Amino acid sequence: MRLLAPSPIISVRSGVHEHSSPFVTVRLLRAIARLVETQGWVLFTLVLLVCGGARLSALASRHLDHDELYTFYIAQAPTLRQLLELTRTVDLHPPLSYLLVRASFEIFGASAWSCRLPSALALFATVALVFWLVRRILSPVYGIISVLFFWSVALTYQTDEARPYSLLLCFTAVMLASWYRTTEASDSNVIAYHRGFTLLTVSMGGFAL
Repeated sequence: MRLLAPSPIISVRSGVHEHSSPFVTVRLLRAIARLVETQGWVLFTLVLLVCGGARLSALASRHLDHDELYTFYIAQAPTLRQLLELTRTVDLHPPLSYLLVRASFEIFGASAWSCRLPSALALFATVALVFWLVRRILSPVYGIISVLFFWSVALTYQTDEARPYSLLLCFTAVMLASWYRTTEASDSNVIAYHRGFTLLTVSMGGFAL
């Protein structure tokens, strides 16, 4: 799918190929669109490295605040039994986010950065799934646009906090992408185990959500 349709006015007047537009901006946008169409995942990786890298670097410089402190201390409960008890009595959230933070603490040590790391990784997975889904439904151009829009929204600041927000986004994206893949499989007569796998990921995403 092309991002820019050729202008009939320009085509009639010039009588040349559409890429010979006299407007530099039009030629530039068409060149970018062709590059995205052929190297979509490369450009997505570049965007992820730039935007995601900036987000990761900010994790260590921000102090934990408000509800993040619940996550920080509950994840460090002496035993898993006590951790589960605290999720039912102190901070009423499902235990998965605390367990992921606890695992992060075991690997990287207890810090603000490691406390937010599971949320940041879930955010990156969400962005990748959004790009994949929009790319399949529309085109790589719209996939990159959706990713840039996602990173530019101010509310995404909340998603890398040490709370379950980005996990909710991630598992929702897993369900949507898996369901779309399931409908694709049913339309194209793909072998049964492929459909079974996509239905399994839909179920797992729903359970985790």
